[in-house]
Amino acid sequence: MKIGFIGAGRMADAIIAAILDSKLATGHEVFASDVSEERRKLLKANYGINMYTRNRAIGENAEVVVLAVKPQQLDEVLADVSQDLTAKHLVISIVAGKNLA
Repeated sequence: MKIGFIGAGRMADAIIAAILDSKLATGHEVFASDVSEERRKLLKANYGINMYTRNRAIGENAEVVVLAVKPQQLDEVLADVSQDLTAKHLVISIVAGKNLA
């Protein structure tokens, strides 16, 4: 299963760790994007996952997409990736107080 995270903060970090620990996916099958170079380097070093600066890379590579951004960033992120997400993607949001409608 190829799973991607748009946003690589603490919540995404915890979920990625659980996915890898349970062997639902390998590091090569996990993709994440984040605006913070520090977070990208940290998750790459800790888990050996694929890290990107571009959010669109997640929809291009993953079958499951987890939205893990701050609520105030969601509209901008969705506008950025909406063309890349299709009916073939499972989209999961862990964005507090927001729905995908």
